[in-house]
Amino acid sequence: MNRRTRLQAGRSVAARPFVPRPRTARRRAAALFVLLVGVLTIASALSEWVGSYGTRTPYPDALYYTGFGLARRSGNDAAALEAARTRAKSDLISKIRVQVRSTITSREGLSTTDAPVVATVVSESIASLDIENVGFDVEKNMRNLYVLARVAKSDLASFYRRRLDAVVARVVELHEQAKRYESDGDGAAALTVYARLSTELEEAYRIVGILDTVVRGTMEAAPFPVAVGDRRLTERDFSAMGVDAAGALERLRFGRSRDIEAAMSLMLVQLADQEVPRGSFRVGNLTFADSDYSSAFGAYAAEAIGTTLARRYGGGGVDLAVRGSYRIEGERIVLRLIVQNPSGKIVGSSTLRFPVDSLAPDIELRPRNFEQALVDRREIVAGAVIDGGISVEVWTNKGRNADRLVFVEGETIEFYFRVNQPCYLMLTYILATGEKVLLDESFYIGQDKVNLVVRYPTQFEPVPPFGVERLLVTAYEEKPPAPDVVVRTIEGVDYPVFRSMRAVYSTTRGIRPKARSNPDREMRVGEAALVMTTVAPREHRD
Repeated sequence: MNRRTRLQAGRSVAARPFVPRPRTARRRAAALFVLLVGVLTIASALSEWVGSYGTRTPYPDALYYTGFGLARRSGNDAAALEAARTRAKSDLISKIRVQVRSTITSREGLSTTDAPVVATVVSESIASLDIENVGFDVEKNMRNLYVLARVAKSDLASFYRRRLDAVVARVVELHEQAKRYESDGDGAAALTVYARLSTELEEAYRIVGILDTVVRGTMEAAPFPVAVGDRRLTERDFSAMGVDAAGALERLRFGRSRDIEAAMSLMLVQLADQEVPRGSFRVGNLTFADSDYSSAFGAYAAEAIGTTLARRYGGGGVDLAVRGSYRIEGERIVLRLIVQNPSGKIVGSSTLRFPVDSLAPDIELRPRNFEQALVDRREIVAGAVIDGGISVEVWTNKGRNADRLVFVEGETIEFYFRVNQPCYLMLTYILATGEKVLLDESFYIGQDKVNLVVRYPTQFEPVPPFGVERLLVTAYEEKPPAPDVVVRTIEGVDYPVFRSMRAVYSTTRGIRPKARSNPDREMRVGEAALVMTTVAPREHRD
């Protein structure tokens, strides 16, 4: 868009220069000197973690997670302190979240393979957890208030260990109770208990995924085995109970539904059995298999589930998030859903099964470039920078990854950013075809925009070929080195394209360049990624 600079018309009045009297000038100079000394004294008294934006702290990375936050002082220090604490804790949690996602993705798959929803939910749900024993260091100068959040990894491991022990104990009790009801022929009572057991199993799977990451590098024991009374449950024992519960639910109630509407009717019964409270449901687009992206069907199913919940189970003041994934098993589609309250606790779960051929034939079930997208995800996530010194967030006009973004041809895509310090953003877009296009070499966000929402000035729209696409954001403290790109023609347009994924991250992973302002240290960096699925309108799909 062209912009014009408009000069205001009017007379120009030459102002006479003010020449202070010598005594006034000396007084002003003395006052300025005192003020400058005061500022320098305050600045020199600040800890190193303030000047380094939380990258150099007195808390070793091997033993602690830390997070940095700042807020502008504007006459209300209490409000500024609360804002800085919130940002510092959010930064701390985001580092745990990145590490959890990296750990899960780098593995061939969770051994608890009967719970496919875990891989896509565990790294998201941690963002809403209330973590215990978080400490805060606070410092300030005349302009800003700074907070460093910290939590010992050993405390975090103990916190999740206690949660896992309590959940597993409930799982064992519910499993034994359900088996007794079933053997006594009381199918209705057995169903109610199996439904509650299913929810506790999902909560346990989530904690296992987090704990398996957190205990790395600490002296804490691995998640399994878990002692329950005289028994020591292995992960295999635990998975067997999950398989048993899923089979019992299908056998006793959740049989072969004729279509998705019939399956959702059974879902409502199961949520009632689990005593899920009525409330306002936010349903994210369902992801395909163990991936972190959705599809045309994932968006369709989410809309159908959300409509059903609002019409027949909505009402009340509780905000509930519904997340899930789906698989294609032979001629059936299997959906796994979980319901979480605002604190992140799983309060309900459901499994929906129905025939593939009950759906309209023009609803795409799989992303078109699924296999290539899995390869890209492994390369992006497995070696992600956990703490490079810059915290960067990215989302779209439709939300974030947790919403499993789907954009239809003709819709507008806008990108938004938020960073915790001045930096340059390099933007790379991975097309459905696999090309890694450089959108912007160095989009600058200055000090005046720190901690504020910044909209990228260019809008985009989905065009063929459709499928899973990603925006990669790499942040640099100083202007980044020239990227290694070549010009390629894609759909008749010339684009600067990276040669490989390694080239995209060559300056943020592994050996990084020194900061030009201080050659004795590495440049502060940060990373973020956004996943979306682009699709054609249903009437135009081949």
